[in-house]
Amino acid sequence: MNRFFWRRVTTLTLTVSFLLMVYSGIMLFLTPQGRIANWANWSLGGLTKEQYSAVHINFMVLFLTTAALHIYFNWKVLIAFLKNRARRFVLLNREFVIALVLCLVVLTGTLAQWPPFRNLMALNESIKDSWAKSYGEPPYGHAELSSLQLLSQRLGLDPGQARQRLEASGFRVADLQQTLAELAAINGVSPQDLYEKLLPDSGAADPVVQLSDDPGKIPSLGRKTLAELAERGLFRLPDALRLLQARGVTATADTPLKELAGQLGMSPRDLLEFLRQKEESGGR
Repeated sequence: MNRFFWRRVTTLTLTVSFLLMVYSGIMLFLTPQGRIANWANWSLGGLTKEQYSAVHINFMVLFLTTAALHIYFNWKVLIAFLKNRARRFVLLNREFVIALVLCLVVLTGTLAQWPPFRNLMALNESIKDSWAKSYGEPPYGHAELSSLQLLSQRLGLDPGQARQRLEASGFRVADLQQTLAELAAINGVSPQDLYEKLLPDSGAADPVVQLSDDPGKIPSLGRKTLAELAERGLFRLPDALRLLQARGVTATADTPLKELAGQLGMSPRDLLEFLRQKEESGGR
């Protein structure tokens, strides 16, 4: 087989891998957070988030490999792009500088959160938030990896009683040390389905609220708005708004904690602790 044959194979493989990498990248842009995807057995187009991630990574490796081969087979053409009219090699010619500037603008704009890069990331967050509203969130991050015994204890349930609840609903439970993800796989359901069967009858307190006293156990803390956090009883909304506005922060009830923390140069968790401390001290 001659060189021309392998150049064609390389170019076609590069094209196909690029298209599949773009497709999987778009799907990952649309997927929910990992904790929600794992919690609800989320899938889109027949593939889970983990499968899309695996496809994206492996085709990225294939793309990079064939890109290197493509450069090798077309080295003379690439060098020709870096020559001036006198056919002398010039690295920083006009075309290369334009390409470099474009890449630097995208990099700088992304890190500095300039529009439209900031708007694109905001759209991504909005899409992920919509999945959370549709599917709900686990009581704490990656609760599906907790054993049935640990999850029951965190929910204030007796582990033996939790097992009886699941078995009464027709689910198989071999061991209290099995994780919720393992039990879900055995029974062909999502961890969320099992969790809902574990919850006490209607009228009982929401376990998520019971765990909300610890900021580290609040799912998607940075995405929570002031109103949502106030509903958990962490602080009074009017006091929090007044306190933030007194420090020059543009805040409304619907502003995410992450955005407010960014204005103050703090982490969302530190800002929440600050608001709670002020609440306990009467705003002093």
